[in-house]
Amino acid sequence: MAESGALMLVKHLQVDGQSFYLEPEEDIDALEALIVNAVKDGPQFVKFSAAGHGLVSVLVTPRIGVRFETREIDDDEVASWDETPPAIDMHDF
Repeated sequence: MAESGALMLVKHLQVDGQSFYLEPEEDIDALEALIVNAVKDGPQFVKFSAAGHGLVSVLVTPRIGVRFETREIDDDEVASWDETPPAIDMHDF
């Protein structure tokens, strides 16, 4: 377990202006493949687990921007997401 106040790497996904921190067990390679298939094969709903928000389903189309990144977040902040989920909409940042 990390020390209090330590930084941890958290997977982050941005979809069409909405921002999600992914649960640690989320398989990024599989999620990327689902998104690519939705772009190639036509619009599809793609599901993933977002920290503090549970299961999320987004409609992915060729016109929807998607971005993955890894961010360093204080582990105390991450622990608080069960009670106070991080904002989803970019204008909330």
